[in-house]
Order: sequence, then structure tokens, then C-alpha cells
Amino acid sequence: MNNTGFCSEAAAVNSINKASEDMINSHLSVNVKGTFFGCKHTLRQMKKQEPLWHGDCGWTVNISSTIALVGMAGLSIYAATKGAVASLTKSVTINAAPYRVHCNAVCPGCVS
Repeated sequence: MNNTGFCSEAAAVNSINKASEDMINSHLSVNVKGTFFGCKHTLRQMKKQEPLWHGDCGWTVNISSTIALVGMAGLSIYAATKGAVASLTKSVTINAAPYRVHCNAVCPGCVS
């Protein structure tokens, strides 16, 4: 499970107008780069492993967000970074497929 992420902009009203470059960089560093390096190092190990009884060598699961898919007022940076996680997951799974390694994303959201 690759559960990397945080959201510091939730407390700011109209965050896109108040977002600083430092806020954007910190979200990118943790949410995107953290997930990227988690995938990189996990897949490096999984590609070396002997296949399991069913022929696959492993799975990694990234945590994105439904906000990446539908957006949410006040969370533009978070939505962008979790959208990057969803897109990253698609590319990683294509690159890992020849090694019988899988990469999926889960997009949790709110239930009302």
C-alpha cells in the first residue's frame, strides 16, 4: 500500500488565490514524489521476485482520491497532486506489466 499524501490547504478559504509556491512544492514533494519513489523502489524489488503460484510477482496499491476525479472547491493543489497519482498509476502499471507486477489506485471519498 502506497499511502502517501497530505492536504494543508483545507483550512484556507479560496486556496487557489492564497496558495504559496512553498505550499505547492510541499504537496508535490509528498503527494507526487513520495508516491513515485514508493512505486519505484517497490517495483524494483517485485521485478526480482520469483512469481507466486498464480504467475504474478506482486501488487502495489496507490492511494489517490475521488477529488482527483471530480474536484472540490478549496482543494485545487490536493486535487492536482492526487490526479497526478492516478495518472502515475496508469503509467507504472503499463511499465510493470511485462514483469507480471500490478499497480492499482484506490480513490477513497466521502460518504454522506
